[in-house]
Amino acid sequence: MTSALLVLLLAVAGVACFLGARLAKSRASALRQLELESERYRELFENGLGLLCTHDLQGRLLAVNPAAARLLGYTPEELVGRSLEDFLAPDVRHLFPVYLERIRRGRTDSGLLRLQDRSGAELFWMYRNLVLEKPGAPTFVLGHGIDVTDRRRESQRLEADKQRYLRRIETQNLELELRNREVEQANRLKTEFLAAMSHELRTPLTSIIGFSDILDEDEESPLTPLQRTYLGYVRKGARHLLELINEILDLSKIEAGRLDLHPEETALDGVIPEVVETLRPLTDARQVRIARQVPPGLAVYADRVRLRQILFNLLGNAVKFSPEGGTVELTAASLGSLTCLAVADSGPGIPQDQQEQIFTEFHQVLETSSGVREGTGLGLAIVRRLVEQQGGRIWVESEAGQGSCFKFLLPASRQAQGLPPPRAHNEATAPEPERGTVLVIEDPGGEGGLSEAVLSLGCRPLAARDGREALQLLTRVRPGVLLLSLLLPDQDGFQTLLRVRADPALRDLPILALAPDDRTPPGLELLCSGPTRLLCPPPGRLREALEPELERLLGHPLAAALASSAVL
Repeated sequence: MTSALLVLLLAVAGVACFLGARLAKSRASALRQLELESERYRELFENGLGLLCTHDLQGRLLAVNPAAARLLGYTPEELVGRSLEDFLAPDVRHLFPVYLERIRRGRTDSGLLRLQDRSGAELFWMYRNLVLEKPGAPTFVLGHGIDVTDRRRESQRLEADKQRYLRRIETQNLELELRNREVEQANRLKTEFLAAMSHELRTPLTSIIGFSDILDEDEESPLTPLQRTYLGYVRKGARHLLELINEILDLSKIEAGRLDLHPEETALDGVIPEVVETLRPLTDARQVRIARQVPPGLAVYADRVRLRQILFNLLGNAVKFSPEGGTVELTAASLGSLTCLAVADSGPGIPQDQQEQIFTEFHQVLETSSGVREGTGLGLAIVRRLVEQQGGRIWVESEAGQGSCFKFLLPASRQAQGLPPPRAHNEATAPEPERGTVLVIEDPGGEGGLSEAVLSLGCRPLAARDGREALQLLTRVRPGVLLLSLLLPDQDGFQTLLRVRADPALRDLPILALAPDDRTPPGLELLCSGPTRLLCPPPGRLREALEPELERLLGHPLAAALASSAVL
């Protein structure tokens, strides 16, 4: 039994030795592995490009990697033991206790750190720090940072450049405004000078023409044939000069806003024969015939005197540019709320690139059929302004060698437009505009929502079921903006828009017209005058599209926009 016990003890001792040897070997391997891991982390800490450090809960640095120390201009040994506060920019050091309190409470912190290096240069680091706690070991803070100094300086440089450019633009805008004022002042003085000089020149010319007529008709002291020829030259030159002065005077009145227009119901079959008869000496001299195709009873709502002036100018030009024995055609047609008149000649035509410029002041493109340039180049410029000031538009259609056709639109008679007769002078004037009110004409078959969108933007919508109801409302109220869809049930919105523009009392009413891209009526920009805007809002973004346009037309920020900015 004793021997058996001894064998058992020896076996236990052997197992213990074996296990001890295995345990020692495993422990040595674990220690070796730990040393290798520690070495790798030390290599990463000391040789990594990231900015790493540790500090205690009072802010004293425990370790700093060489990359961070190098940026600060120190060695790691010089930094260890010093407070992180020593390296903060002076104007933010008072915030260091706040940082320490924040990291004690939240156990982590991140943000932008402003530091100073050894030379006093400012550095910017983005950091993220967290508290590490290990049992039996002191608690410390591990900090990791990224140097963003170059990026920050570039941002500051860009901001400085931006401010500099903004100041430069502001200065240029101020200079431009001053120059515009100087140009406006010079233009006003020019207009006043032309008006005054035209009056001063017209008076003696009228006397010259009058006395020339008296001399020509004096039977008691008859002129010799040679004297009569010379007197004819005097009268012709004086009348030509008087016509030029009258054109300058008309243009100066238009530019100065002193041209009075008196629109009335004007029958074309009463005006056109007068103009044709006035041009008879010219047509007889050139053997040019004026062919007329004007429906009987067709009328326009326009200033009768200025309409004669428009027709006289266009027909006179057509006769001058037509070859001898040619024909000038004058046609007129009703287009609902508008009347279109056209004057066509068989002259040399106008090049495509010159068809817009001929309506500018002092611009002459062609010579007459006799090979000379006549006039000042003001006639068509005056015609265009006279047409546009009466709510119309004028343009030319021409091809080289094929003649020219000048077409212009004027408002039809008020009866043809379905409008009430014009108010007499002793009747009440038009109502004052209600700046915050938007008259809405909505398409019942469309998506709808115009009134709701207007209301959400802080405006007061005034709803009309169709175009006719809107026109009736406009005789009693004056909204700040008319908002309509170009697709209306009773008459399309295009016709409603034209009828509004044809009314002189509504010519300046701001209009915002809505239409899909694929159903926008052609020629809208040509036929619409006044402050008219065309808007094609993207699906589902009606309110966002309406807001800037209503602000532009109303001339002030919307109430909804002001309310939202006050909350922010």
